[in-house]
Amino acid sequence: MPKKLKQRKSMSNIVQFLDKLERNVLDNQNALIALAKKNQPFGSIDWIQPKWNVTHAVANKIRGHETRKNKYLNFFCNVPNNKKPMKDHFADLVKALTALRYETGGQGAANQQRFIDAFRYIYDVLEHKKYLIELITPEDLYNACRVASNRLGDGSAYNVHKSVHEVADLLDKNKLVKVHLGFRYDAMSRPENTSGVGFVRLDSEEAKAPTTSEKMLSEEVMQALGILHQRIPSDVYADRMRILLITLATFIGRRIGEILTLPALPVQYTDSGKAYLIYHPQKKAQGDLIVEKSQIYLPTEFIPIIEDAVNEILELTASTREIAEYIHAHQHADYRILEPYEEKGWLDNKELTALLGVTDGNTWAKSRGLTSQPHPSHSNPRVICWPIVQVKMGMDKDIDLRPMLVSGGGNLYHKDCLAIQCLNECQSKKATFYYAVRLFDWQQITDFLGSNSTRRKNTDAVFERYLIGDEVTLLQTNSHAFRHTLNTWLDEGGMPDSAQTKWFGRSNPRDTKAYQNTSPAKAALQVHKDLVDGKISGPVADQLKVLPINIRETYVKARVRAVHDVGPGVCFHDFSQNPCERHLECSAECDDYHWKTGDDGRKDDLKRQYAITKIAHETAQNRAEKGRGGAMDWVNHNDKKISVLLKQMEEQDIEEFDPKDYLEALENE
Repeated sequence: MPKKLKQRKSMSNIVQFLDKLERNVLDNQNALIALAKKNQPFGSIDWIQPKWNVTHAVANKIRGHETRKNKYLNFFCNVPNNKKPMKDHFADLVKALTALRYETGGQGAANQQRFIDAFRYIYDVLEHKKYLIELITPEDLYNACRVASNRLGDGSAYNVHKSVHEVADLLDKNKLVKVHLGFRYDAMSRPENTSGVGFVRLDSEEAKAPTTSEKMLSEEVMQALGILHQRIPSDVYADRMRILLITLATFIGRRIGEILTLPALPVQYTDSGKAYLIYHPQKKAQGDLIVEKSQIYLPTEFIPIIEDAVNEILELTASTREIAEYIHAHQHADYRILEPYEEKGWLDNKELTALLGVTDGNTWAKSRGLTSQPHPSHSNPRVICWPIVQVKMGMDKDIDLRPMLVSGGGNLYHKDCLAIQCLNECQSKKATFYYAVRLFDWQQITDFLGSNSTRRKNTDAVFERYLIGDEVTLLQTNSHAFRHTLNTWLDEGGMPDSAQTKWFGRSNPRDTKAYQNTSPAKAALQVHKDLVDGKISGPVADQLKVLPINIRETYVKARVRAVHDVGPGVCFHDFSQNPCERHLECSAECDDYHWKTGDDGRKDDLKRQYAITKIAHETAQNRAEKGRGGAMDWVNHNDKKISVLLKQMEEQDIEEFDPKDYLEALENE
């Protein structure tokens, strides 16, 4: 029993679903269920089923490389009873809250399932109360959170705890329980690898050490991947393809879905000799059902490695792509393997088994619902064969004619994709079917790398299959680590946030920050060096010029304790000591505002900031001429900003330009 349960204010997004709440909680529960059944926000689903197909309802939340996958919500009990559905009224109320939550918030399937998972743990502890939600107490919620902590890893348990908080607030807001819960789990803590930032002294060895993070590739994994790239033979198609796809992920930093939907094209070159790959960005706020082609320009040092990997993939997939082109042209499976049997018109079990490479041809046919006929050469009617028409029908059930991506620049089909395989090619325990084609998928990549420990019980990671020694069992990574690693390296190499955001195909610079694993201390140390070396301009740099050489480093260490990116420059204000009095006035002659000389990656941010400020300045001047109160304050403020921005532009060799024309051109891009 907890000593004290935390009581906090409800979450701001908690909604009262009913217009009027009754004093009787059972009346509120029944009204809520009736409202959800009436509105049916997930569309036409079978309410009583414990598994809902919500693919159509959440279609605008499904990313491009997942558009062919169905999305389900599962209302089953938790382990060890996960094969049983939740009980009647409890299940109805969970379904109602999930449905109305979607109606008001529009969350995706994964988010909704996390909400349902919280109820699974609550269900576990309500057995002694006959699963009556109205009898839930804060102690029950505490016990549910404690069970999740004992059963799950830190990150997964943290997500369950957050969902239990939301459940508690919804139950309170809609008056569904007899006692007010106001629940917060007192042992809840954010995992260390969940966007937490620890304090590190700038003079410590930790601040100077190479950057490491659970989200990045370890040095051991990088070395192992290099060995695997050389060791995995080309005749092991599935493994060779996956190590080549991982090589591309390492060097171009695309999302795994973008790697798996790369068009089957070699490295392209512009007229000026710049190398690039064509790809389809696949992350937007409202999903990626329709995507546009884009270009990713390749760093010079990476070009030979990327070009070799792409060319090898094109060579390896040539025969598979020929099958895909046949399927696309004829709109059915590749029947050419049936040519020896066309004249005869049927196949017996032995022939079908040999043709497909399966354990039993009859099992293959029956699992696809095919109709047999008596064997012509046997008098016993129980001996059967399979008409070739039926075999073709079975083969057609294994093909997918839909586009892999719906693209504004032309839909992408199997034949157009780089990462293709014949059906079951990655399944070591299944026969490969050479009449149908599939894309490599995310699960096959993660299983290959050994990042999913629950599936690894039946799947050996690539490290265990090709490396020798007991230590290989400790080697594992995940498909997103490549993006984190490359992003961090580019950040530490001096690439501005704006350039990183553009190169990685993001729309929001804040997303870029989430992938930079460089510690704040290490970033500050790099700025210290750049200031002393004369690579940064601004008030501190100007002060250094008049200080004796022997005290410059001491001054920099005392003056610069933190570094924050602010678009066209950086800020040295230490927010851990006190808030900034000039927030959002960075370039208005602020003593903490600085910029790196020759920083080409910030030119676009600099020009955009200058254009906006110039137009704001003209507006303020017009209002000041009409005697508008306070307008002169804005004129003086913008004068300061323009003065600093012009100084930056001069250092970057940017000539003055018409701000209206510039902003109009940005809108039309």
